[in-house]
Amino acid sequence: MTKDKKEIVFSKKTEFRNRKFEIFLRPDADESVVAEIFKWQEYKSAEEIIKNCALPILDVGAHIGIFSLYAKAINAAAKIYALEPEENNFDLLKQNVAVNNLSDVKIFKVALAGKSGSRDLKLALDSINHHLLSDFDETEKEDFQYEKVSAITLGDFLRENNIGKIGLIKMDIEGGEYEIFESLSAEDFSKIGNIVLEYHNYFGRHYQEIENILRKKGFGVQIFPSRFEKDLGFMLARNKRFGK
Repeated sequence: MTKDKKEIVFSKKTEFRNRKFEIFLRPDADESVVAEIFKWQEYKSAEEIIKNCALPILDVGAHIGIFSLYAKAINAAAKIYALEPEENNFDLLKQNVAVNNLSDVKIFKVALAGKSGSRDLKLALDSINHHLLSDFDETEKEDFQYEKVSAITLGDFLRENNIGKIGLIKMDIEGGEYEIFESLSAEDFSKIGNIVLEYHNYFGRHYQEIENILRKKGFGVQIFPSRFEKDLGFMLARNKRFGK
């Protein structure tokens, strides 16, 4: 069952670090993301990295582009690649990039995944909890709405866009992070300088699985549990071997 519902959209102006933005968004869920990123500054642990980032930033699970706006307010020169697979989110992402004249934010209607190809995106009731259907989700397909989307591995994305190294990957993909980090090659890891991700203890998976992978690959890792939900939090990882 696919989704064809169009949602109410309105425009809101916000300011962060003397940078003014106009944001197209929907009530409630989208507004909560704006508050989390700009008011609560849930990515504050990565601000110094963003500020000094000369290499591209990947905004994975870009939603409607709020993190990309946040990163541009911190580092106006940042080059950002924003990936968002869901159709309605992507439409607003495109509008938000255009209305704020962010010519160096490139957008892609695609999901980052463990394998490249077509995938089913499981659609949540709100705009922020969509996720790729995985083997760990035992919900019967007829019980939910879904959307066919394109998926791509990190290695394929970097090759197709001629990206040699990444300064920072931001990731918020509702549990999809597990298949990505389990599938990355040693070469992929060597191209990543820093990672900031919202982790999700979903479907019997726990963030320590990713933490252990990253530590084995030479990353220093910090954990910041969510102030709102016990099964969510943020992970900041720095590649100690990067550039060596």
